[in-house]
Amino acid sequence: MKILFMILGLLCSTISAFVIKEDYIFYKLSVETTGEVIDFNVSEDREGDDMYNPIIGFISNQGDSITFKTNSASSPPAYYVGENVAVRYNLTNPRDARLSGFFSMWGTSIFFIFLSAFLIFLGFKYKTV
Repeated sequence: MKILFMILGLLCSTISAFVIKEDYIFYKLSVETTGEVIDFNVSEDREGDDMYNPIIGFISNQGDSITFKTNSASSPPAYYVGENVAVRYNLTNPRDARLSGFFSMWGTSIFFIFLSAFLIFLGFKYKTV
């Protein structure tokens, strides 16, 4: 088990390095603008409760009207229709857009960093019998 935890930890470290690199590239190639919550995509979670994914609209620097669905869902909704939100989008591909909050930008990276650290810690602490 000790080896398994170490291997899984190193695998998660590799994934986190890749995700950090991709997030950083997106950050460097993107600009921030103001978007507006225009609707919600409503889905059900495992317990049957409604989850709300905001659908955001914004105008790119080129004047194109862009809409995108965020990657995060919540219940109750974290935003309301008509609310202004900060958006980052790729200048060369405006449809590649995200909310500009810290966890929207870096949340996946942080998750894999902590997961890899936890698994490596377990690998060091696991006692073989």
